[in-house]
Amino acid sequence: MSAAPSAPAVPPPSQRGAALMAVLVMLALLAGLATIGLSRLRAATATAQEAAALADAQFAAASATALAQALLLRVKASAGRDTAAIARPVTFPLGGHAVTLRFADAGACFNLNTLAASPVASGAARSLATLLVAAGVAPTEAARIAEASRAALGARGILLVDPSEWQALAAVPPEAHARLQRFLCTLPTMEAAPFNVNSLTEADLPLLVALGLPRERAVQALGNRPEGGWRSMSDFWGPRGETSDPGDSSARLAGTTSRWYTATVTVETPAFRVERRLLLDSAASPARVARAEWLPPQRREQPS
Repeated sequence: MSAAPSAPAVPPPSQRGAALMAVLVMLALLAGLATIGLSRLRAATATAQEAAALADAQFAAASATALAQALLLRVKASAGRDTAAIARPVTFPLGGHAVTLRFADAGACFNLNTLAASPVASGAARSLATLLVAAGVAPTEAARIAEASRAALGARGILLVDPSEWQALAAVPPEAHARLQRFLCTLPTMEAAPFNVNSLTEADLPLLVALGLPRERAVQALGNRPEGGWRSMSDFWGPRGETSDPGDSSARLAGTTSRWYTATVTVETPAFRVERRLLLDSAASPARVARAEWLPPQRREQPS
């Protein structure tokens, strides 16, 4: 007669508890890893969606650039009859987004790059010195800065990209730079860029003084600007000798229209506000993009 099978050995309670604890720890570890993985997946998905939304907004802004180029010449023509036309924003939908174009005259300034052009550098330096004095810089210091600027830019023979470069290049004191900063620009040309007398305000008086007008006459000229602006510089100067000699080289630094304009393209989406800033050359048709820069995108507050 065969012996009865023996019952399986039962682990003692301490071993059963340790095994259960190990299983629970493993389950907790797996749950934690799953949670981390899910969080990373959600973050990666959100990042991808955000990147796609930003790319979509930037694509709309880039597409609107072509419209800004084509529209500028029409807006500029309207400004000949209505000087406020340039400043009026143009809003339209594009790809389901709200797009706004804002134009501004970029020529109401002294182009520092004319100091690099040898044929006109001497006259440009004299105009710069006059502008410095009109802005409150002492005459001797103004003459030094103007000559240093002409020498430095003429030696380089290249165009400045930003007016801040001029301060270091010509050793311009911070006080003088602060006084003149709003009147300076670095247009992408060495040619004299006549500023539009129809776009000037009282804050721009030093530009008119730089042309040779006494300050009182400059104030009077702006106060007497006809509705719709002056049609020609002959109308602005008046009878020969009343304001300045129209044949003088400084007189050719002004005109009744501008060549250079800025355009700010703004795109509003549910997630972002995107802006692209352009410098447009209206001498071409359509207007040519001379410079373009993206401003940092702004995230929009999402409704909770």
